[in-house]
Amino acid sequence: MPFVCLLLAGLLTAGAWGADDLPSAIQRVGDAVVTITAPVGGNKATVGAGFIVDPGGSIVTNAHVVGSATKVTVKLADGSEVPGTVAAKAQNADIALVKIERAHMPSAQFGSSASLAKGELVAALGSPLGLEGSVSRGSVSNPKQEVQGKTFIQIDVALNPGNSGGPLINDQGLVVGMNTKIAAGAQNVGFAIPAEEVCKFLDEQNVAYSASMAPPPGASKAEGGKTEGGKTEGGGKAGTKAGPLTPTPAPETPEEPFKPWMVLLASAVISLVVGVLAGTLAARATVKNLARSVVTTPGGGYPPTTPGVPGAPGGQSEDLSDVDIKLY
Repeated sequence: MPFVCLLLAGLLTAGAWGADDLPSAIQRVGDAVVTITAPVGGNKATVGAGFIVDPGGSIVTNAHVVGSATKVTVKLADGSEVPGTVAAKAQNADIALVKIERAHMPSAQFGSSASLAKGELVAALGSPLGLEGSVSRGSVSNPKQEVQGKTFIQIDVALNPGNSGGPLINDQGLVVGMNTKIAAGAQNVGFAIPAEEVCKFLDEQNVAYSASMAPPPGASKAEGGKTEGGKTEGGGKAGTKAGPLTPTPAPETPEEPFKPWMVLLASAVISLVVGVLAGTLAARATVKNLARSVVTTPGGGYPPTTPGVPGAPGGQSEDLSDVDIKLY
């Protein structure tokens, strides 16, 4: 019986370690994500995303989302629409600042992209294809990918037109990047501007923001802090330091010897767990394959290999709006 108890305890502990924190992280950031519509002439408009960085109504997005517009429409998470003014742009960095006349707004907090690891779970928030309040999730493919002489966070998260300018968050609900472009014709190869680049832009515009950056190498997590417009405050995620292991005292009564029925019960439990895990993995693979069968290329249309889409154009590399950027 002690063996069975230990087995069950181990399984429960493993489940706790594998807990998914992304849903709660997404919930914390969701109210700060907005949809931005910018006129591009005639009856046409570019639709993208953005996120609020301070309670006073400062919003960051991609420069290619606002284009040459000076006035945009901002749709908040509660569904209300307010006018926005393009206050600043950095074309080379593809970052823009939009201001709205609202106070006490929910705002997102930045985290450090330097702490990202390959395979780490992340989520992209935005309005893909106009579907506001949408979330897609995946992992970091390369936290420091060089593309066209710039450093991006490469991700395997599904991105579509409307994701541009939206936040890329980690499982703590911190914005580690801004979604900006994809490699057309590829399967979920996206890129995000590192959070540090966005913060640098905000510093240049004298915009206050909140950030919880990773501690320097070799420092404990408890030494991390928050940055408010470039000023460090106390805070950060507290870490724990492991002490020496203490031997477990021997039991005062002799342990019950193993019996054949105990071994049979343990084998049955292990078989059940393995069966459940195998079924879960098979189901996930099926869903993933179905999803891949309908993936389309953002911006410039569908790739020629997409099934069920007659006369679909494709082949170009694009960002996440209607503006093409030749990225291969």
